[in-house]
Amino acid sequence: MICSGERIGGALSASKVSENVTQHSVGSYNFYSIVTAKGKYVIGGVPQPLGSEYIEQAQDATAIILLTSKPEFCGGVGDVIAKNPEIKVFATTAGLRNIKEIINTDVNECVIKDLSQIDGIQFFTAPNLPWVDTCLAMYDGVLFSGELFSGDEKYYKSRLAVNPTFVASAVERVKEISPKKICPAVGSVCDIDKVLNEYESYTIQDIREKPLVSIIYSSEYGFTKSLAEHAKTKLDKSVDVYFSSAAEADKSVVDKSDALIIGTNTINRNAPKPVWDIITSLDLVNKRQMPYFVFGSFGWAGDGIKLIDKTLQAMGMKQVSKPVQTLFAPAEQDFNQLEKAILKLISALNCE
Repeated sequence: MICSGERIGGALSASKVSENVTQHSVGSYNFYSIVTAKGKYVIGGVPQPLGSEYIEQAQDATAIILLTSKPEFCGGVGDVIAKNPEIKVFATTAGLRNIKEIINTDVNECVIKDLSQIDGIQFFTAPNLPWVDTCLAMYDGVLFSGELFSGDEKYYKSRLAVNPTFVASAVERVKEISPKKICPAVGSVCDIDKVLNEYESYTIQDIREKPLVSIIYSSEYGFTKSLAEHAKTKLDKSVDVYFSSAAEADKSVVDKSDALIIGTNTINRNAPKPVWDIITSLDLVNKRQMPYFVFGSFGWAGDGIKLIDKTLQAMGMKQVSKPVQTLFAPAEQDFNQLEKAILKLISALNCE
C-alpha cells in the first residue's frame, strides 16, 4: 500500500508537515493549512458529515483553496462562507461554477489557472483526476495532490483508473516539478519515490499499445453466437480482442475498451438483461464517440437489436455501421455484411 485509506471517520488530528504546513485529518480524509506572513490558506475539504471539524479550522482563514468541487472534498465550505462571507475561494473556472451550485450562494471567487500562484502557492491544472475541474497546488516543496496518490491500488482502480492517460501525464508533471513531500486528500503523506513508481506501474497496465475491441453477445439458440465468433476471427492483429457472453463479461474490461461490438437476441421485444447490464455499466463521459456496431439474430421484429443500437447512439457513441441483423440462422451474405461492419470499425480506430 502507498497511503493508507481504510478509515472513514474519527476525531480531528493535526500534524506538522513542514514549518508552515499542517495536515488536518478526520478519519482517512485530510485537508491542509498553510500559514504565511500574509495569511492563512486552507487547502481541500472533507465530506459534509465531517465538516464541523473543517469549519472550525477554515472560518478564520484568508482563503480556501479547492483542488476539486467534488462534494466529498468540499463539505463545510458553505458553512465557512456563511460565517465569513469575504473569505476568498480559489478554484478552477469549472470548480467555481460547481461549488456555487453546490452551496447555492455566490463566493468571493479567485480563478486558478495553470501555473498561477498566490503568496508562494503555485497551481497546476490536472483535469480528469477524476473531475475535469481538478488542480494541484504546491508550497515550499510540499505538493497537495488531492485524489492523485490517495489510497492504495484499490483506491486508484475505483477512482482514477478510468483516466489512465491523464494520470500518467500528471505523474510525469509531478516528476518535473520535483516536490519534497506529497500530501494527498486521503491517507498519509506519501513516500515520493515509491508512490511515483507504483502509479507509473498502474498506468502502464492500463495504457495499451493496441486498441481494445470488446465483442459481447447474448444468444438463445446459437445464431447470434455464431455471428460473434465470426467477428472474432475477422478482427486482425492490429487490435486486442476481449470476447465474452454478456452474462459472463467482466464489465471493467468492457468499460476500458476502445470499441464495442455487441450482439443481442430479442426476448419479448427487448434485449435480455445481461446485455442491458453491460450497456448501463459504461462510463458515458469517456465513451463519447467510441466506435461501435450492433448485430444479432431475431425471429420476429428484432426489437432488442434496434433498442440497443438507439441507446448507444443516444449515449453519444459513434455508430460505424447500421445493425447487422439476420433472420434466424445467418447465411453467407450476413457474414459478409458483418465483415464490412468490422472493416468500418477498424477504420474508425485508425488501425487499417
